[in-house]
Amino acid sequence: MARRPPPVAYGDDLALLGAAGPAAEPPAPQKAADEPADDERGRRRPILDKSAPTLVYVHPSGKHQLRQYAVAQGLKVKVHDLMVEALEEWGAKRGLAGPWRVEPMKPRR
Repeated sequence: MARRPPPVAYGDDLALLGAAGPAAEPPAPQKAADEPADDERGRRRPILDKSAPTLVYVHPSGKHQLRQYAVAQGLKVKVHDLMVEALEEWGAKRGLAGPWRVEPMKPRR
């Protein structure tokens, strides 16, 4: 297995603290190209800040049936939406008002 090059290149611009010579500011740390900037990170998925993620274990054949049903309904129907819709119906039958769905910041296309 080949070794990756180090994420930071140490070249001639490396300045040692306390070394004789003009005081130079250390260079700013480099970010990976695929890593989003800090200001982009907050805007990237705002729904994650407003929601409480929940893990559901579903039998594989049931999940397969849900996927098939979603595909049969059309391209814009998602399994997630079907599950939230079922949760809304369940809550309504038991008198639980919710809200169950977190509305996205942007309207769907």
